[in-house]
Amino acid sequence: MPISPSVVLHDVSFTWPDGSVALDHLAAAFGRGRTALVGRNGAGKSTLVRLVTGQLTPHIGHRHDDRPGGPPAAATR
Repeated sequence: MPISPSVVLHDVSFTWPDGSVALDHLAAAFGRGRTALVGRNGAGKSTLVRLVTGQLTPHIGHRHDDRPGGPPAAATR
């Protein structure tokens, strides 16, 4: 039986108040357990983690979270 993802991002975009685009139309799915993010400094890894954990809300797109006690789903435009 396939394992369904715990957190799913659909067409998520996030822009900082100064206008710099951190993530643009991202689609991703994360299963239960550990996930590693690797990338250059300033690539958006911390921003992505903050979106997945509900600390930030996407400006465009949708986050769905199935984790027990996880943050509520966030959706915009």
